[in-house]
Amino acid sequence: MRYMLHGLKELAIAAVVASSLLAIGLYVGRPIHVALAADTTNSSSHTGRTNSGSSGAATTSENIPPTNSQSVNAASAKATAEAAAQAAQQAKQAEQQAALQAKQAAQTAKEQQQLTTLQSKANDEIQRRLGNLNTLYNVISLDVKMTSSDKSSLNSEVNGTISGLKSLQTTIDQATTLQAALTAAQGITTEYRVYLLVTPQIYIIRAADDQQVIESKLTTIAQKIQSHISGLSNAASFASTLSNMNSEISAAQSISVAVDNAVIPLNAQSYDANNSVLGGYVGQLETARADLLKAQSDALSIINQLKPSGSGSGTSPSPTPSTPTNSSS
Repeated sequence: MRYMLHGLKELAIAAVVASSLLAIGLYVGRPIHVALAADTTNSSSHTGRTNSGSSGAATTSENIPPTNSQSVNAASAKATAEAAAQAAQQAKQAEQQAALQAKQAAQTAKEQQQLTTLQSKANDEIQRRLGNLNTLYNVISLDVKMTSSDKSSLNSEVNGTISGLKSLQTTIDQATTLQAALTAAQGITTEYRVYLLVTPQIYIIRAADDQQVIESKLTTIAQKIQSHISGLSNAASFASTLSNMNSEISAAQSISVAVDNAVIPLNAQSYDANNSVLGGYVGQLETARADLLKAQSDALSIINQLKPSGSGSGTSPSPTPSTPTNSSS
């Protein structure tokens, strides 16, 4: 009986030791084989239980989850891929921006070249007009038949146009954009009608004044003829021709004075309102010139009839009506 109790006590101690070793084996993840010293029957039974527990520990170690280092590596790879994608997008945007800037630079260079060309051509046109205006100024100043009031008006117009064109040239030269220069350059023709208005205007006034001088001379001749034939017995034979002469002079005077008064105040705005405004005045002066030629012919006819027989004919001087030279220039 005592031996039996002693065996049971040893078996209990072995069981406690086996349980502790089994717990340690599960914790470290590998099987532990425990051999207990006991009697043959109890040792064999206990050894079987220990092997069974070791097998379960092995199975558990195979299902261990991923370590923290593996998770960190995956997150790092993802961040690296995202950074690469962002860098690629930024590079693409930079390339597009560079292309846009290059296009804008090319456009700016093109517009600058166009601006330079426009400014050069505008300056040429202004210089050409300034040269023409200086010539017109001399024509006005040297004309001995033009009235002083007409000279003053026309010289004022010429000087004003010269000053305006020079100011416009400065504006064009200082323009920094193509559109600004183009807008200013249009004023060369729209604000200063040098060729379409000022030039023909001056020649029309010059022709009208020349005709008025001739009209005055023919009037003086008609008065002398009247005085000469008034005491003649055949004075009536000259009356019809002299009357025609006076009528023709009067008709020419009416036209010349009317044209002079109408053309002097014309300006660019007048031309814009009626582009053919000058054409009618040239035609009127042609009519006046024809009347003066008839009056001249009548004067010569009377003078030749008054001369004694055998004397040369047509010796008395008579003025020749002028035409509006270069009126259409």
